[in-house]
Amino acid sequence: VLAVAAPYLGLRDPLDQNLADVTKAPGHVGEGAVRYLLGTDSLGRDVFSRLVHGIRPLATIVVLAVSLAASFGFLYGLLAGFSRGLWGHVAMRSCDIQLSIPPVVLAVVFAVAFEPGIRSVVLAVALVTWPQYARVIRSEVLRLRTAEFVLLARAAGLSGPQILRRHIVPNVLNAFIVLVTREMSTVVLFASARACSGVGVQEPRPYWGNMLASGTAYMQRAWCL
Repeated sequence: VLAVAAPYLGLRDPLDQNLADVTKAPGHVGEGAVRYLLGTDSLGRDVFSRLVHGIRPLATIVVLAVSLAASFGFLYGLLAGFSRGLWGHVAMRSCDIQLSIPPVVLAVVFAVAFEPGIRSVVLAVALVTWPQYARVIRSEVLRLRTAEFVLLARAAGLSGPQILRRHIVPNVLNAFIVLVTREMSTVVLFASARACSGVGVQEPRPYWGNMLASGTAYMQRAWCL
């Protein structure tokens, strides 16, 4: 709600600088009786306004990255779980190989490969998180594949695609939706961490990650940043 309504809340421009009021504490009253609810940063910009506007690129990243990773991981896990033979095992071993690499290492690799910005963060997060969806969906499909109602459907003559569409997919959607909502919080942390390392959304655009990164330089002078 804040991401959508940010431009209509009557907040100060998050890019406006006031060098007379730098690193002020929360509640400070500046020139013209302007109250800074959460204080100001090192350039005199309103922290509350930047905090609210900083949700907008983060919300964009979460929606795009989760949609991309979840869609690919869902299809990948669905096919890997329903397929019989070598292909399903080989497909999941590729997931295991990627999951064995720490996400931070992958983040550094993708940071070098892509230019800083929202697009690079979306691609990096999607590439790192899609195996999570694939593994969960595959395990659900393997469980359902031997369920009695699926065996009866197969005995009744339904083809593989029909069984997937009518019986498998509807029964894995609950687990998939829960996983998607859980992974959204992970994406927030991962995207902000990338911004803290200087490879996310760049200044002066307000964004939680770069706000946190720039605030660490003022821990003794303005700890609330």
